[in-house]
Amino acid sequence: MKTTINLFIILVFALLLWWLFIDQDIGKFYHHQDSFTFQDTASISKIFMADMGGHHVILNRKSKGQWQLNGKYKARKTETQTLLHTLAQMKIKNPVPESALENVSRSMASINTKVELYNQEGKLLHSFYVGPPNEKMNGNFMKMEGSDDLYLVHIPGFDGQLSTRFFVDEDLWRDRSVFQIDPNSFQYISLSYPQSPDSSFSLYRNKRDSFTLRYSNTGQKLLEELNQKWARTYASYFKSLKYEVLVNNNSKRDSIISSTAYCSIEVEPADGDIQKIELYYKPVDKRTKAQITENGEAIQYDLDRWYGIMNNGKELVIIQQFVFGKVLVGPMKFKIKKQLNQ
Repeated sequence: MKTTINLFIILVFALLLWWLFIDQDIGKFYHHQDSFTFQDTASISKIFMADMGGHHVILNRKSKGQWQLNGKYKARKTETQTLLHTLAQMKIKNPVPESALENVSRSMASINTKVELYNQEGKLLHSFYVGPPNEKMNGNFMKMEGSDDLYLVHIPGFDGQLSTRFFVDEDLWRDRSVFQIDPNSFQYISLSYPQSPDSSFSLYRNKRDSFTLRYSNTGQKLLEELNQKWARTYASYFKSLKYEVLVNNNSKRDSIISSTAYCSIEVEPADGDIQKIELYYKPVDKRTKAQITENGEAIQYDLDRWYGIMNNGKELVIIQQFVFGKVLVGPMKFKIKKQLNQ
């Protein structure tokens, strides 16, 4: 009995020592494990991010699922959803060990992105710094605003770094829509081929599921019998047509604009400004897939991409054939195909 009591006393004493000298740090870690997590993303109305190079972006919530970028552009939906998911899911994996503190602190001092979250009233909800990834590239070093404590933060179950989600490049945040119209409420869609005028046309919407095809230059009716079903399908393509990437810094911009366009596309929504893009041939370069023909002759222009000039000539973009090819048709595409009698 005495031995049992002694063992019990030793066990209690050991547990007390463990709690005093070890569990305090572990408890502190678990207490702070969700420090970087912000699950109530619905309360976020503004996200500010800035890197050490002077670049920054401001995302403002305009409506459910819609965010504005830097007060002038629509933000990409997929990227904003990914960012909100990251804020809600990321957790501390472990504190930075004492042996690595100096190196991590030095890295954080030179590479970091500050993130600030605000509610609709402009109150700061959350503020932290996203630093470089660890060597295994399965998390990022972070610290809270006003704290010197450094942590490795990750998303449980995700094997990758998080800093790629906190980027501050305005061009990459921009929504890439060229045309985004309601196919049931536009005024007209017009395609002009400067080098093939006979292929140009304008599709006018009379009412729901009723369309007229006209010559672009005269406005006269182009086809008496129009395939209304195909016209509806064609109009639906303009619900979402996006460019691949902005290339405003292209050194050949002036020469591109001075050349003859391959096609000019213009759309007038039921409400809002006319949307327009001009497509130009893109010369073959080292990134072009098809360089030569089957006969071994050099191909002059890229078969998969065009240059596009949009926003009143202000911006140069790359357009993919895969995306826009379905709308680059001629008027005969709208002609009713009559069945031959057998």
